Amino acid sequence: MKKLLLPLLMFCCFGCSNPTKTELLDYINNKITVASGWETKAIRAYDAVSGANYKNDSIMYLELQASVMPNYSAFCAELKKYESELKEPELITLHKKYLEGASLQLKGFGLIQTALEKQDTAIIAEANGCLEKGKFLIKEWRSGLDSLCKKYDIVITKN
Repeated sequence: MKKLLLPLLMFCCFGCSNPTKTELLDYINNKITVASGWETKAIRAYDAVSGANYKNDSIMYLELQASVMPNYSAFCAELKKYESELKEPELITLHKKYLEGASLQLKGFGLIQTALEKQDTAIIAEANGCLEKGKFLIKEWRSGLDSLCKKYDIVITKN
């Protein structure tokens, strides 16, 4: 009995991982990796028709309708799904910030689409405010994610 008990105690003490670290690894490797694919498609499509790449309202509107809104909506839906799957308080709090930022970005893209339909510059100003606030929250999320990774000795690498 003593021989069996010692390995069992050693496994429990050394083999068990911290639940927050385990969930954080799953969050990064399985959840965010999937969701970020949708986000990347949407942001690339938006960047292709905005700022220095802006050509005209109709091209921007069509790209918002065909690519930006569907991809960013799918991204937000993935993030929303993960909200109920998370258990660790640190990660729940962090994820809420990401979801809030992404939701503001989605609202901003939708407002740009509406502004282009109505040719209303006041709506564009509101849209830009949503995009700016959303981007700020997403940067805060990323900073928080980096801090959590440091706390739990996790190194994020790009493939």
